[in-house]
Amino acid sequence: MRCAQDESVRYLRNGLGAVATLDYNEERADHELALGMELVEGMRILDQYDDALNLLDQLEETAGRFQRQADLSRVHFYRGSIFFPLGNLDGCLHEQEKARQYAREAGSPENEARALSGLGDAHYMRGQMITAHRHFEDCVSLCRDHGLAAIEAANLALCGHTNLYVNELASALSDCMRAVDMAVENRNSRAEIVARGSVAGKIYFDMGNLAEARAQCTRALELAERLGAGRFEPINLAIIAKVAFLEGERADAIDLAEKGVAISRDTGLKSSGGMAFGALAVVTDDAGRRGEILAEGMTVLESGSVSHNHLWFYRDAMGSCLAAGDWPAVEQFSKVAEGYTAAEPLPWMDMLIARARLLAALGQNPSDTVARSDLKQLRVDANRVGFMSILPAMDAAMA
Repeated sequence: MRCAQDESVRYLRNGLGAVATLDYNEERADHELALGMELVEGMRILDQYDDALNLLDQLEETAGRFQRQADLSRVHFYRGSIFFPLGNLDGCLHEQEKARQYAREAGSPENEARALSGLGDAHYMRGQMITAHRHFEDCVSLCRDHGLAAIEAANLALCGHTNLYVNELASALSDCMRAVDMAVENRNSRAEIVARGSVAGKIYFDMGNLAEARAQCTRALELAERLGAGRFEPINLAIIAKVAFLEGERADAIDLAEKGVAISRDTGLKSSGGMAFGALAVVTDDAGRRGEILAEGMTVLESGSVSHNHLWFYRDAMGSCLAAGDWPAVEQFSKVAEGYTAAEPLPWMDMLIARARLLAALGQNPSDTVARSDLKQLRVDANRVGFMSILPAMDAAMA
């Protein structure tokens, strides 16, 4: 596997050198743009972001010189897509808006679909899941109108992902597993990684189906390792670690979570560090280590990070502090989570915040009848939407 990855890297670097020597005429421009886009896609998969951004600057110059609006759309789409894992929120949004503008000027449904997907990503980065969901839905609709199955597969999974955060778990899972099928049909391993690990694993975990959550993330992890797409690994390791923890395999859970943090340090903490730190905070049995993990996790988030890191870190921070009986910290993280989603509140996070505060209230005063009544109603609401993973701690508190 490592040998194949090294061979791919050598191919990409050799190609990049060849592209740089091309003359700027109409025929050469066609060749440069076609080859360049292919190289950028490969670099993006292998997380070679600096090389990809440098090449995109050259491709933008060529596309602009020959007024290739469709190619300009792809340049801005790719640049925005790279800004996503780098945590460049403003850059991602700006680039995807430009991508949509050029796609419309070119009359290209395919490029417009990509740009809509990119705009969904840009709002997703900011935690604006409802707005992101609208863009992903528009993208899927456009794909279906024009038979763009490969783009539809990836964005159907993202429709599912954003539906998770509005507590539409059944719809989220349906979209996601359809996306898995489409990705397998189209032999799109990257889309399959996203659909299985970044989305299905989370949904199954929240629905309380731990075996399926582990299975989906394990398959996604295998694909990510095969492709050399390291930035996807910590997300899957975080879910698998928490499954192992809930199944009583604490030593394994700690090893998996530590591995996720280590890989995040190598591939970029802005992409998956928050999830990795959150999972480690949940599974560790060392109180001092937990405090260090939570402090470093907050530092990473404050430096700029993709939204799923904020959402899952705050969730796990509240959960780990509840388990430790650290009531002031529970409130602290509840306030941070509340502030993060204030611009566009999410039912998923609202439910987690309410749960954390009610469990903390009962932890401090088991005779608090108001908190007990409110927790009982919250349990009914969580059960109704299928958010089963948060029920056991509520049941224990009420018992």
